[in-house]
Order: sequence, then C-alpha cells, then structure tokens
Amino acid sequence: LAGGALDAALVDAEAAMETLERLGGILQGESLPPLVYAQVQTRLELDTADAARRGAIARLERRAERLGRDDWRAMFMNLPDSQQTLMLGVRREA
Repeated sequence: LAGGALDAALVDAEAAMETLERLGGILQGESLPPLVYAQVQTRLELDTADAARRGAIARLERRAERLGRDDWRAMFMNLPDSQQTLMLGVRREA
C-alpha cells in the first residue's frame, strides 16, 4: 500500500482478512489487517470501502471492550494502529 501497488496490496489485505476470519483473531496485531484492508479499498474507491471502514472500527471497538480494565482499553485505543483505524471514520465524514 505504501509503495503504491494498490492491486497487490488489495490481494494481500484480502488474504490477511481471510486468515484473520478463519482463525477468529490473533493475539498481537489483530487491528492491522482490517486497517490496511479498509485503507486499500478507500484508495481504490471501491463500493465496499464504507463497509470495510465501519468493519475495521467495529472490530477495534469490540476488541477494546474485551479488555478487563479501563487503563488497558485506553492504552489499546491509543496505539498507532488503533488511532489510524479510528481516523478512518473521520476521513469518511470529511
């Protein structure tokens, strides 16, 4: 995605999302596949981009809710991937 190879990035992001769905989640880095998937779809202006952005944000929020303490949730939501995911909603409204 960063190098501009959007079609290749979409293929990789789709594969990552399929793996994430098949596994049901991963311990570390679970926020990254939905984030990149939504970013690629947005850059390609695909019809499914809105749903991908909403899905990435919803997945992030569900994961944060599973954390047992408020301070852990706050720390998680302030991670760079989390912040970028939350910005997907802001960009959509802009």
